[in-house]
Amino acid sequence: MALVLADRIKETTTTTGTGTITLAGAATGYRSFATVGNGNTTYYTIAGQGTSEWEVGIGTYTSSGTTLSRTTVLASSNSGSLVNFSAGTKDVFVTYPAGKSVNLDANGGVTIAAPTSGAGLTVNASAATPTYNLGTTGATMTIDCTKGNVFYTTLTSATNVTTVTVNNPQDGQTINIFVTQPGSGTVATMVGTWAKWPGGVAGVLSTTLGAVDLIVATYRSSTGFWYATLSKAFA
Repeated sequence: MALVLADRIKETTTTTGTGTITLAGAATGYRSFATVGNGNTTYYTIAGQGTSEWEVGIGTYTSSGTTLSRTTVLASSNSGSLVNFSAGTKDVFVTYPAGKSVNLDANGGVTIAAPTSGAGLTVNASAATPTYNLGTTGATMTIDCTKGNVFYTTLTSATNVTTVTVNNPQDGQTINIFVTQPGSGTVATMVGTWAKWPGGVAGVLSTTLGAVDLIVATYRSSTGFWYATLSKAFA
């Protein structure tokens, strides 16, 4: 069983009382709850046509009998409890409840309440932060922070990196830069004037051919600086 939301799902019902409702088919121009799928849950609204009765909640759709059980009531005209619907036609449609929505506030931030007992946060692995290949870096390394937070590059043989430019940073953004030394030729080095380093001493890359180093840097807009650390020669 999964929570499924879909666009333009609307049917009607003439079911009365507080129990499971029987759906009467898709309204003109809309799709039926069959789109949600048998056994799946969805956010629903039931609203009496020409009445003040309404209910918003989480319902479970069953294809046999085309019913929608009113599993959890989130808000209603009955002070948040099940509504004892009177006779007449009611509209039933998939909705996005205000209490379950995630929105930016006036400052562009998002506040997420702590989950209830037994609840958790599910992360879609396909939506994880992607790595971005900078390609082969010569004397200049340019990073665009809108591309992500994880970058990797291989340095050009016998060419020191003399300029690092980091564009479009966000306050508090942390980036990870994997730097691989070339497999042959003179080992390249990288200057550290683009960032602040612990003790005021810029990180110095490994001097072994093919070595992989990791630079982790966090940006503060109040100072305009990146604050960086370097971990060297991952085996």
